[in-house]
Amino acid sequence: MGSEDGRVPGQEKAAEESVRLSADARLQRLEHARRLQAVDQFIASYEADHGVITDAEIAEVQRSVRSKAIVIRSGRVIHPVTDRAR
Repeated sequence: MGSEDGRVPGQEKAAEESVRLSADARLQRLEHARRLQAVDQFIASYEADHGVITDAEIAEVQRSVRSKAIVIRSGRVIHPVTDRAR
């Protein structure tokens, strides 16, 4: 049964929830954009002091981090360098 304005019970509540979720999503996008801008500013400042970060430097750091990583799969700890379960 509808109300006088033709809405189904619960429809208004659902519409309000949709508006609230949309507002939350907009706030999350704005916060994400703000954080990305902060990271961009940090990197620009770092590069101004130390020079441009090269692809080779990024690859070197990736290799270093991966070699130190501890991977856990199916309850087993696997050390990628040795590829042995412990």
